[in-house]
Amino acid sequence: MKSLSILITTVTFYLISSMYSYAQQTTDQIKDQQFTEAKETIIQDEREALKVEVEEINNRLQNGSISKTEADTLKNKAAEKHAKNIENRLIILKNTLELADRNGDQEKESKTGIYVGWDEDANDFVIKTSVKRKKEKKEVYDFRTKTGVYLTWGLLDLVDDDNSYGNTDVSVGRSTSFEVGISQTTRVFKKSNFLRIKYGLGFEWNKLTPRDNTYLVDNNGINTMEQFPSELRKSEVRFTNIVIPVYFELGPSKKIESQNYIRFSTQKQFKIGFGGYGGLNIETMQKLKYREDGRKVKQKIKRDYNTTDFVYGVGAYVGYGSFSLFAKYELSPLFENQPIDKNLLSLGFRLDFD
Repeated sequence: MKSLSILITTVTFYLISSMYSYAQQTTDQIKDQQFTEAKETIIQDEREALKVEVEEINNRLQNGSISKTEADTLKNKAAEKHAKNIENRLIILKNTLELADRNGDQEKESKTGIYVGWDEDANDFVIKTSVKRKKEKKEVYDFRTKTGVYLTWGLLDLVDDDNSYGNTDVSVGRSTSFEVGISQTTRVFKKSNFLRIKYGLGFEWNKLTPRDNTYLVDNNGINTMEQFPSELRKSEVRFTNIVIPVYFELGPSKKIESQNYIRFSTQKQFKIGFGGYGGLNIETMQKLKYREDGRKVKQKIKRDYNTTDFVYGVGAYVGYGSFSLFAKYELSPLFENQPIDKNLLSLGFRLDFD
């Protein structure tokens, strides 16, 4: 402890002596008592911090985790650090006082600027900023358009005038429709969110699985479902589309009011949507899995299969919060120039995250 006292006393004497010139430059700018208190506070803070560090180093030395040489090195570094801290803080104090002398010591909240003052609680000088107050704005509504993400999943069938949903050559339980995309919702009226337009851009994957070991065959432009010569482990036709959906959505909203904005939330609210979509078919592919001569065979056949290039249809949904039940019917026939027009019909659920 004797070496600790000598070290602290030496550092303190050095710090006070080295910073005396800074103190002389500031005594004529503020009251002597305020400057003295600020200087003593800075020095006392750094002395206490140095004392704590030296005690920790001595504890490590006693525990044998460091050697005497290492301990002396760490103490010297700690002394240099806190000496530099005092030097820097006194420079800041000097500059702060000069700033106060040039700009005055009063806070003028009605104007923009930087002001310096004495904080009685902190016993130190503080720098404060003030920004000119602006007139209060009128109530501002939130953006009328918000962006989100949606996805749909449903059971799919290929219907016509003679074959209704669930009574076709397609297995509904294994035929699905999946769509994911980005949506934007714009409220029609400025101060009411009861009527919204929901639109966006999405990718749609429609997968049809034929019944009874059949597969899709293009016979000179006419599509038929024919028996496969061996047992099929998998038979499906996938249609990939890029679509632009547009729906009108009706339903109540929860009004959230704040001091300067109003927002509308449809969470935990009922809603009804109806509209349609249009898009392009970008790929048609048939997948087959079967055995041939004891070997497993997988086929991916990318072919046009007379698929309609431009697709369009109508849809509707009813839901609560983010979850909805939906139905979607494709008005464009799945295949072009066929004896009988067949259209896709899917029933499932929709999730909106906006």
